[in-house]
Amino acid sequence: MCKKLGFNGYKEFKYQYAAEYSHLLELKNDFKIEPFSSESSIDDALNKIELLHKRAIEYTKSLLDRQVIERIYQLIKNAKYIEIYGTGINFSLAEIYSLNFEEEGVISKAYNSLNPMHLQYLKQRKPNDTVCIYLTHTGQNKEMLKIAKDIRKYHAKSIVICDHKKREICKYCDETIVIMTTQNTTELSNAVYIASLQYVFNIFTSLKVIILI
Repeated sequence: MCKKLGFNGYKEFKYQYAAEYSHLLELKNDFKIEPFSSESSIDDALNKIELLHKRAIEYTKSLLDRQVIERIYQLIKNAKYIEIYGTGINFSLAEIYSLNFEEEGVISKAYNSLNPMHLQYLKQRKPNDTVCIYLTHTGQNKEMLKIAKDIRKYHAKSIVICDHKKREICKYCDETIVIMTTQNTTELSNAVYIASLQYVFNIFTSLKVIILI
């Protein structure tokens, strides 16, 4: 059962569970808040949104590995091009985050698909010139998996941002960032996901600023 959940054995599962237990308890309590209704007040909206953003960021921070961030720092430091891939809402977010990179002087673009011509461009670039970032809520998006497999053949470095480090797409990426996502479809599930994702990209763009200073 532990291996099905992505752990090497019960011992690894036990340590991970113990490390995250306090966070899980807090999150459980936080997300018991009732959805908005016609009886909700402005104060309810102000407090609930603040709480969700705070917990999403805190939980995502607790999942970050400093060594992984240090390696990503090196990838971003060497990159001349940063490409962000996503479908659906993730493509819209990718467009925003690519603009943030461009503001820091990096050539960046968002994509929701991959064509043979672009693969040829990747092939012509020098190794380490390009960093590709894949956005997928569950890590099981078939289109993102195919893109990751194809790009893996063409020198580009890659980072996947998803809900678990054991997803298949992770095998085709240099680094994996795990963020907080929700398993339900409540009205604010996207707010949780976007808050977590925004936090990670703020870190990425900050790393680029540190490089330029």
